Amino acid sequence: MCGKNMGASYTTRQLVAAGGSCNEETRKQEDKSEEILSLHSQLATATSNLETREGVLSLKNQDIQKLIYSLKSVQTELTQLQNIHQECGNATLAIKQLNAAQDEVQALKAKITTFEAQEEPRKQEDKSEEILSLHSQLATATSNLKAREGVIANQEEMINILQESCKLHEKEIKELQTKTNKLVKEREQIDEEHKKLKYEYDGQKAQLLGLQEVLLATKQQLQDMQGKGYEVSVSRGWGWNHNDNQHTHIGKHHVHDTAIPLALPHPLLTAFEDPQRLHTCGDVLLVIALRSDDTILDR
Repeated sequence: MCGKNMGASYTTRQLVAAGGSCNEETRKQEDKSEEILSLHSQLATATSNLETREGVLSLKNQDIQKLIYSLKSVQTELTQLQNIHQECGNATLAIKQLNAAQDEVQALKAKITTFEAQEEPRKQEDKSEEILSLHSQLATATSNLKAREGVIANQEEMINILQESCKLHEKEIKELQTKTNKLVKEREQIDEEHKKLKYEYDGQKAQLLGLQEVLLATKQQLQDMQGKGYEVSVSRGWGWNHNDNQHTHIGKHHVHDTAIPLALPHPLLTAFEDPQRLHTCGDVLLVIALRSDDTILDR
């Protein structure tokens, strides 16, 4: 009688040890489930931040394209201004030629004055013809001088207007260059933040995939155990005292030549297929493999 009690006590200690080990594995799986949920949350946050940054980057790219288009327009206007500047140079050359013509007119006037003042004996007819010729040349030169003076005045006014326009365009170009440099710096900062977020995103995704592989391996182990005929029986209401004052009974079933399917709660199987639902399984899973002589093979 005493031997039977000792055998029962020994078997109870084995079952208690098996139950404690299974509880520890369950806690580890719950910790992994919480870590997976945390990683899912961090991954969603990183994805949202990444999408936000990509939107900001797209807007910055649009602003840069607009500035580039504005710079092209300004460059076109600058080319036109350079052409006008060349024309102004030609006008300056014409002014120099006009000054030379004015000198020529002054020389002709001096020559006429000198000619009229001469007291050499000449025939009145020859003298009159030469004077008329000189007067005609003087009138022509004076007319050309007035025409060129009008053209020069118009060109000088145009030069002043173009110079003011050049100053305004140069100011606009400097402002556009400043804005472009600022946008380029902002774009570089956004690219750097984008790289950091991408790095964090990839790290969290890799960690999550690793945990999912662990869960899939655990699921495969459970399926292998199911194929070998292991059985789980979990009930509440009587048994030994646990730390949380709950009572759990582990039922043993002999496994003979006929395989007994492994009965797993549906929420647990669903949770292994969907890691996000792993935390919803409240039952304690105890898997005990018994031979026909009640010897514990595995748990």
